[in-house]
Amino acid sequence: MSTTPAGTPDNATAIPTRPEWIIERPRLAARLDKGVRGPLTVVTGPPGAGKTALVATWAHAREHAGAPPPAPAWVTCDVGMEPGPFWSRVVRALTRAGVLGDDFVAVEHRPNGADDLFLADVAAALTGRPDRTVLVLDDFQAPLSPVVIHGLASLVELARPSLRLVLVGRHDPPLALHRYRLAQELTEIRRDALAFGHRETQALLAQHDVALSPASLEALHRRTEGWAAGLRMAAMSMEQHPDPEAFVAHFAGDDQAVVGYLVEQILDAQSTEERHVLLRTSLPDRITADLAAELAGAEAGRLFPVLVRQNAFVQPLGGGWYRYQQMFAEALRLVLRHEMPGEVSALHSRAARWFGDAGLLTEAVRHAVRAGDWPYACRLAVDRLAVGEVLGISGDHALANAFRGLPVAMVTAGDDPAPALMSAAEALGRGDDRACARALGRAEALLGAHTGVDGPRQAAARLTATIIHIVRSAPGDEASLRVMLADADVALAGFPDELTALRPELHALVNGTRGRMDFRAGRLSEAAVSFGAAVQAWTDSGADYERRTDLGYLGLVEALSGRFRRAADLAVKAARMPDAAGPTAGRLAAPAHLARAWACLEAYDLAATRKELDRADLAIREWCEGAGRLSESCLTGLHGLVSGRAELASGRADRAIERLRAAQRVAPPEWLSRRITVAEAEALVTRGEGQEACDVLERAGGESTAEGRLVLARAQLSEGAPATSAGTLRPLLAESTAVPPNTRVEAWLLEACLAYASGDCSRGRRSLDRALRLAEREWVLLPFAIAAGWLRPVLRRDGELRRVHRRLLTPVGLGGEPAVTMPGDDEADIVGHLSARELEVLGHLAGMLTTEEIAQEMYVSINTVKTHLKSIYRKLAVTRRGDAVRRARQLSLL
Repeated sequence: MSTTPAGTPDNATAIPTRPEWIIERPRLAARLDKGVRGPLTVVTGPPGAGKTALVATWAHAREHAGAPPPAPAWVTCDVGMEPGPFWSRVVRALTRAGVLGDDFVAVEHRPNGADDLFLADVAAALTGRPDRTVLVLDDFQAPLSPVVIHGLASLVELARPSLRLVLVGRHDPPLALHRYRLAQELTEIRRDALAFGHRETQALLAQHDVALSPASLEALHRRTEGWAAGLRMAAMSMEQHPDPEAFVAHFAGDDQAVVGYLVEQILDAQSTEERHVLLRTSLPDRITADLAAELAGAEAGRLFPVLVRQNAFVQPLGGGWYRYQQMFAEALRLVLRHEMPGEVSALHSRAARWFGDAGLLTEAVRHAVRAGDWPYACRLAVDRLAVGEVLGISGDHALANAFRGLPVAMVTAGDDPAPALMSAAEALGRGDDRACARALGRAEALLGAHTGVDGPRQAAARLTATIIHIVRSAPGDEASLRVMLADADVALAGFPDELTALRPELHALVNGTRGRMDFRAGRLSEAAVSFGAAVQAWTDSGADYERRTDLGYLGLVEALSGRFRRAADLAVKAARMPDAAGPTAGRLAAPAHLARAWACLEAYDLAATRKELDRADLAIREWCEGAGRLSESCLTGLHGLVSGRAELASGRADRAIERLRAAQRVAPPEWLSRRITVAEAEALVTRGEGQEACDVLERAGGESTAEGRLVLARAQLSEGAPATSAGTLRPLLAESTAVPPNTRVEAWLLEACLAYASGDCSRGRRSLDRALRLAEREWVLLPFAIAAGWLRPVLRRDGELRRVHRRLLTPVGLGGEPAVTMPGDDEADIVGHLSARELEVLGHLAGMLTTEEIAQEMYVSINTVKTHLKSIYRKLAVTRRGDAVRRARQLSLL
C-alpha cells in the first residue's frame, strides 16, 4: 500500500514520507541491504502487504545513516506508463538524488526519445560515479510498454556494476528473472516474507492500545495470514470495541472495512470478464484452470492464468492448484452472494460434480452439502466406500463434520439407503449409539426391500452397513461378529483393487477386529498375524489413533508370549501416537499402557509399572463409561493380572492375592482365568502356602500350561520335595517354542537353585549362566530380583559370573561390588551391597560436598541423595557422614 499518491512529478520522484505508525522490520531491512549489493531486488506482494512502507522506511534509514550506497533515487510509477513519461521521471529521480547533473537533457526533449544513445548516456553517468546508485521503482506493474521493459533491462546491463535496481509491485516484473536467479544476482522479498510475524502483530496492536490473549492473537494471525492491511483494519476496529477477544472471534474477510478495501484495490481495477472469473472461482478452497472454466465458462480458461500472474492474493499450491488468500476469498464470496445470490447454490453444485469426477471426495461432498444436494453427497460417500472417514477413524474428520448437519427428513424420506447410512456412521463416530441404531435400522430396511437388486451401488451400501455393525459390535458378540467379518472380506474382494487401495482403513478395521476376537479367545498367534496386517493398513491410512490400539494389542500378545523386549518396543511406538479424543479414547490407549506396564514389570521398574497401570485403568474406565457398555473383561482381567504380579514383586503377597481374585470376578476369558489362577498360586507359594497353591492349580487345571508347571515345581520345593520339584521342572528346560522365554528363564533359575541346594555347584553355575543369558535377550530382570536372597551369596563367590552379566544384575542390586562387611564379621553378618550410585555418593561425601552440591553433580534431586545417604548409613552401620567416610576407607571402598 503506497504511503504517498503518485500525482505530481515531485511526489512521483520523492521517497514517500515515513508514517508515524510504521512497524520497524529489521529482518527485511537487512535483506534489502544485502539485495542492493547485487543488480536486482524484487519486492512483490498484494495490496496492503506493506511493500512501499518497508522500502521507504529502509530508504529513509539509509538517507540518515549516510552509509554507502547513499539514499536511493525513487520513482513511483503509473500503470501503463509510456516510455517518454517513464524515463523523464527516472531522470528527475536520479537528478534529485545527485546522480545526474542539472544539465542532463530529459528524454522527452531528445529528438530520438529513449533510444540506445540516451541509455548509454545514463549508463555512462552512473558508471562514472564512485558509489553505487540504487534506483527504486515503486508500483512497477503491468501493463507497461514493452519499450520501457526492454530499455530498463538494457540499462541494468549497461550500467553494471554501478546500478542497483529495486522493483516494488504486486507481481513479478516482466524481466528475465530466471537469468538473475541462476546467476545468484536476484534478491526476492515476496508475500510470505512480508507477512507479519506474531511479534510484529503484537507491536502493531500495541500502537492501538490493543492487547490480546495468545489464543486470540494466534487466531487473528491465522485469519489474516499476516496481511498488514488486514491487521491494521482489525486493530483500528478493536481500538473502540468493548471486547477485542470477541471481535477477533468473528473477524473475517466479510468485515465491512476489509471488503471495501479489497473491492476498491482489486475488484474495481479488473475488467468485467476478470471480475466475473474472480467471483465465480472464489467458492472452492483451491482452484485450477479446468475448475475455473467449469465455474466461470470457457473464457475463464484464458483469463485465469492471467489473473494468477497479476494478482498477489493468488497463491500457488503446486501441481497446477492455486488458492486465494483467506480474507480475499471471503470478501469475494460476500460480494458474490450480494451481487449474484441466485448463482451460489448452482456454482457449489457444479464444483461438487467436478471434484467428484476428479476423485476428490472430501471437496465434492463439502460443495454438495453447501449446495443442499444431500442425496448426491451421501451417494458419493457410500459409492466411494468412505464410511471409515465418516466414522472418524481415518482422514481429518472433514467428512464426518460435513455430514453432521444431515437433515432428518433426508434420512426418513425416499428409498435410497445412502442418507441413512451416512447418518448412522456420523452418529456412531461422535458416540451417539441410539441415533446410530435408528438410522442403521432405516438403512437396513431399505436394503432388505431391494434384496433382489445387485450392482456396485447396492454392494457398497451393504458393505457400509456391515462396517458400521463391526465398529459398534460389543466384545461378547463373537458369533455374529465372525459372520460380519467374513461378509466384509467377501465384499471387499468384490470391488476393484484401485478403489479398495484408497480405503486401507477398511482392511485395517476388519483385521484389527479379527485380531481382537482371536485375542479374547486366546488364539495369540492368529491374533498377532491380524494385528500386524491391521497396523500396516492403519499406517497407510494415516490413522494414528487406531494404529496405536493395534500396536498396543500386538505388544500384549508379545508380553503374553514372554517376549518382553519386543513388547516394550511396540509399547514405545504406541506411546508416540497421539491420544484419541471422544468415545474411543480408552479403548485405544488401554492395550498400549498394559503392554508397557508388563514390560516394565519384567524389567523390574516398579515405579513405571504402577504409572502405566494407573493410565491403563483410567483408559479402560473412560472407554466403558463413555460408550455406556459393560467393562471389557479381557482388558480388565489383564489389568488385574499385571497389577497382582506387580504387588507380588513388591513383596505384598496378600494384596497380590486380593487383586488377582478381584480380576477373576470380572469373568475373564477361560485362558486368561487360568493365567490369573497360576499367578494366585505363585502368590500363595510366596506366602509359604505351598500345599494350598498345589490345590488351587489342580482345581483350575493350571499345571497343564508351562507357567502352571513352573509354579507347581516351586510349590513342591516349598513343601520340601526337591526331587519331585526337579521332575516337574524338567520338561520346561527343553528348547521348545511352547515354553515362553520368560518361563524358561525362571525354570533355569529354579534349576540352578535346586542344584546349588544339593551341593552340585558346577551344574548350578551352568544353569544360572543359562538363565542369565536367556534373560538378557528379553531383558527379564524380575525373577532375579525375587531370587536375590539365595543369589547374592552365590554371586559374591562367583566374581566372573557377576562380571559377565553385570549389565543385567546391577539394576536388581546384584552386579555391584561384594557386600560390605565389618572387620571380623563373617558372611552371615553381611549388611548388604553398596550400589554403584551409592558408591558415587560416598565419593562425593569424601570430597566434603554438601547434599545440594552432590545433587547438582549427579543431576538428581536432593531427596534422591538423602535416600542414598540413608541406605549408605544403614549398610555401613553408621549414623554420620564422617563415620561413613572413615568406615569406607577402612573397607577400601574409597
